[in-house]
Amino acid sequence: MSRNNDRDYIFLTWKDYKTRQRFVIGELSKNGKYQFEYKIDDVNRAIKNGFEPLIAFPNINEIYESYDVFPAFPSRLPDKRRKDIKEILAKYKLEKYDAFELLKKVEVNCQLIA
Repeated sequence: MSRNNDRDYIFLTWKDYKTRQRFVIGELSKNGKYQFEYKIDDVNRAIKNGFEPLIAFPNINEIYESYDVFPAFPSRLPDKRRKDIKEILAKYKLEKYDAFELLKKVEVNCQLIA
């Protein structure tokens, strides 16, 4: 996770299950709207090791943008309708449910494993 030019970034890694090598394959960022972009050099190295582009983001050369967080990411988070969601938010020092902020807290080591 990082901040640059008023954008918050979450870096996504992929780990080759055979070699255990990790690759930073992309970044999710937010500044008014969400952006997902593959890190081309790293993703090309990962592809040589078996990585396949994410179904939600099939073109590695495209920059994806949305005013809502991409559905591929909140699926990794606890549902905001859970009975214990207030306790979960408190654990991460969040006052309200915000998928991006929760991703930054929960997915500090976000990995996509083949």
